[in-house]
Amino acid sequence: MGRSDWRDEGDVLKFSPREIGRRHQKIRELMQMRGIDCLVVTGHTGTHGAEAANVNYIAGVSQFFQGGYINFPFSGDPVFFAASPVMAVRVKEASQIPVQPVAFKPGTRIRDYATSIIDNIRKMGLEKGTIGIVSMRVLPADVYVVLRRDLPHADFVSAADVLLEARRIKSSEEMAFVRKSGEAADRGAEAIMDAARPGVTEEELIAHCDMAMVKAGAPRGNFILLGSGPWDQMRGTIGGGGQRRLRKGDLVLNEITSCYGG
Repeated sequence: MGRSDWRDEGDVLKFSPREIGRRHQKIRELMQMRGIDCLVVTGHTGTHGAEAANVNYIAGVSQFFQGGYINFPFSGDPVFFAASPVMAVRVKEASQIPVQPVAFKPGTRIRDYATSIIDNIRKMGLEKGTIGIVSMRVLPADVYVVLRRDLPHADFVSAADVLLEARRIKSSEEMAFVRKSGEAADRGAEAIMDAARPGVTEEELIAHCDMAMVKAGAPRGNFILLGSGPWDQMRGTIGGGGQRRLRKGDLVLNEITSCYGG
């Protein structure tokens, strides 16, 4: 498959249907080894978006949509549960898997993800099956409590390792995204060097770095650590940046973790 098959007209990389199919097949191979009938996958925007990686990986999207729950069965289509009808439209435009909006809990403005997840599991006849949670570390407690209560005959297991193993070896398409991420980090480092001069604050350097990476295709709010000062005071330590102003002769140390397309 040529690169032109998975670029859009704006030269923005997008994963092909073949790549998404490869991922789903790998996940199911691992599910079979564990005897898992269905995965319940979720995440959030913490750790600079890293906690959304499992949802993004299955759905083939580059951003985390509010809600972000997926039922991924061993047989049949996965379903993305979106926070609202409007959000469902947005997800459908970006994702290659079926999307279903969730309703509010009666009399509240609280989205009832648990009911949608459970109804889908029952529809597939898996209410007595083995349900893998991806992951126990980020699944909200209120959702887990309802799953356990309303699916009393299901066997719930921790299954974060399934997605970690599936994601571990990168495909050629994924490596292209990694290279684009590296290019964005290069632009960020160059922006720091261009902006560094006496009187500039560490926060300003971080802003220049982040903006350069965004222009290169990275998301806003990239993970950037930066510190400045004489070596005998710094001794290699860096943090999240501050209002310290650079002085002549300072060292500027940084750690840039970029991202591209999720």
